[in-house]
Amino acid sequence: MNIDRVYYLSSIGFFWILLVLQFYSGYRILRHRKLTAGREPDEGERSASRRASIRFSLFLTALNGLSIIWVLSEIAAGRLPWFLRIAVAIASLGITRQALAATQESRPVAGTVLLGPSARFAAGEKVTPEFIATVLEDQDVINAMKVDLSRIGQIGYKEVWRLGLITPDQDKFDPRPSQLSLQERLGQFQQDSNYRSNLMGRVPFSRAAALFNPGSFNIQPDYLTITGGAIRPEIGSYPGWSYRLSAKRDGEEYLRLREIEIDTDRPSARNRSRFLPQFLREDGLPLKQVYADGDPLTSDRGGAIVLNDKNLRIIHPTYFVQRKLMDDRGTLLDIGFDESFSPEGFLGIKMQPAVSARLVRHVEANGYTPILRYRFVPYASDFRFPILDTPMTMNGWADLFVDAKGNATLFIARENTPAEWNEMMAQLKQLLFAELAKKDYHLLGLTQDNAHLNEYLAKKRAVMARYFIIMNWVMP
Repeated sequence: MNIDRVYYLSSIGFFWILLVLQFYSGYRILRHRKLTAGREPDEGERSASRRASIRFSLFLTALNGLSIIWVLSEIAAGRLPWFLRIAVAIASLGITRQALAATQESRPVAGTVLLGPSARFAAGEKVTPEFIATVLEDQDVINAMKVDLSRIGQIGYKEVWRLGLITPDQDKFDPRPSQLSLQERLGQFQQDSNYRSNLMGRVPFSRAAALFNPGSFNIQPDYLTITGGAIRPEIGSYPGWSYRLSAKRDGEEYLRLREIEIDTDRPSARNRSRFLPQFLREDGLPLKQVYADGDPLTSDRGGAIVLNDKNLRIIHPTYFVQRKLMDDRGTLLDIGFDESFSPEGFLGIKMQPAVSARLVRHVEANGYTPILRYRFVPYASDFRFPILDTPMTMNGWADLFVDAKGNATLFIARENTPAEWNEMMAQLKQLLFAELAKKDYHLLGLTQDNAHLNEYLAKKRAVMARYFIIMNWVMP
């Protein structure tokens, strides 16, 4: 047996090793999901899971790097058959995907707060509006909610914060089927970024910024990342420019967004303002100097009140990314939750309502009985719900939207069938598209016309009133 044949057989063996590792990595991740099934781990389990996930991801990525180097060397030497080149490339990409999935599974789940003995109630099999009203009268509940309210202008440890700018030249979302020919559609796809985004059900950002954006192995560096900025030009498909922050986050610390500073001693940020608001303005994000209402430099705060063995808990599982949207006037846009933990969330708004699937799985896996989810909005309005999102469309859930003045709207889900929930979502979708059509499908045409926006929100509330019990509430 000559050396070339030995080398050829060893190449085939190496490929099969990579393939087996690919299936093994998938098996490990699926097994981990099945064993945990959304169960809330204790701190020891979380720490061990993160360490094991990082080790496993490093191992898979190292194998991936070795396989790529090997494939390149074989291609250069002309020894590797074409079908093996393709197969190894596919296996390598799969291993990378599984490595990223493994780090995603290591995301920590926010802890729960057990309310005191005065918050213990005897509840029946079903949570009634009267029971919810009783819960909202409890001082322990109010005090815990006010803690969340105090953090509306802050960013927490391990949280990602995004700010997206939508401008009139890229705000069009037209859901109608295209009447263009195939050749015309291909031409428009190549030339029009808004058209490409529409095909993916998205309205693109003209500019965007992110704090603590995750990188490799889900590590969150202490950086501000900006895409499409006015100071430094984009380089091809490079995702953006990153700027180191002056201070690092420690433990469970919360930082005020307006007090975050950029390290301007670094060459990339030299001769620029060190304060985050002005730094963002310099890069073309039109933040106002002062906001009496609707400040984009805020975060979504809230929680879910659940019943567990007749004890009330307020839980804060991670089921969305902190994201704020603004228009070219510097005005806050409340579209809804961003549930995209992937880098795609940095590209634009996905024009579909959030479903809060992670929250639902977390509650069900821990055997909790949901009482209500509450959310604070950083503006005062007669309509405190988002343009796109809806309250929880599940029987047994309730949603409380509290504005900057403490006025709130409570939505309690009626006993609806799945078909009735789907009917409501179809009506709301049709309503939104009809209102956008009046503005030639320009999203900002709707949001910047206050009279039209209020008319749309009133119609949306009227549709939801058939599927929810709607009540007003004021925070003490």
